[in-house]
Amino acid sequence: MFLLFIPILYIPVTIVVVYRIFSKLQSAIKEKNVNVQLFTAITVSHFLCLLFFVADFFYIRLPITGILTSWCASFQPNGYLVILLAITYHINYSVMLLPFLVAIIRLILIIKPQNHQKVPF
Repeated sequence: MFLLFIPILYIPVTIVVVYRIFSKLQSAIKEKNVNVQLFTAITVSHFLCLLFFVADFFYIRLPITGILTSWCASFQPNGYLVILLAITYHINYSVMLLPFLVAIIRLILIIKPQNHQKVPF
């Protein structure tokens, strides 16, 4: 039961980090001197990691306490935990896909750069 409350200590810090990355993306879009597609993919990756963190928290930690399980069992057909499991795995697959997308975007920048001065190495 005590392990349920440990993530509450570092979830707010993670939210602050994701918010700062998102604010940097907004300033990069306004300046137009950074590769916005690459920075957007990185920002979405961090946001989905936060969503996976929260979904995993609800999938792993809350059913152990019995709070969510008794509520889900009170409804028919008792399949709401399966929906939570499907959402968790869907977000997990999206999180695994985004680093591959970042690598593809970097490869495209190296193969066909639009401006040679702005290609980061």
